[in-house]
Amino acid sequence: MQEKIQEYREDPDPAEMWDELAVLRGVLQEWLSDMDGVTEDDVGVLLDLQNAIRRTLDSINKIQTRSALTAAEVEYLQARVADLFKTYVPQSERDAAIRELREAIDPDGPRMN
Repeated sequence: MQEKIQEYREDPDPAEMWDELAVLRGVLQEWLSDMDGVTEDDVGVLLDLQNAIRRTLDSINKIQTRSALTAAEVEYLQARVADLFKTYVPQSERDAAIRELREAIDPDGPRMN
């Protein structure tokens, strides 16, 4: 147990909760597959596990949202990049530079305009 605690203390991304979510989902699936019938206590356990999964997902979402750019921040950055291109990239090279930038940041590839 001490080794696991030390491992978590040294985790470079302590907010990463995907392993916890996987464990909860695994426990739920294992528990459901072992059930022969449903008792009142089983319903309580099921609801508790589902709530734990939902809370973990909510936590992951909050952590990711905190580090995500807002729409206003994205707009500002786009405008700023456009200004920098106009200032520092010669007109003759601007189209190629913009195309290369789009290829670098667009996961779906370059857009045809």
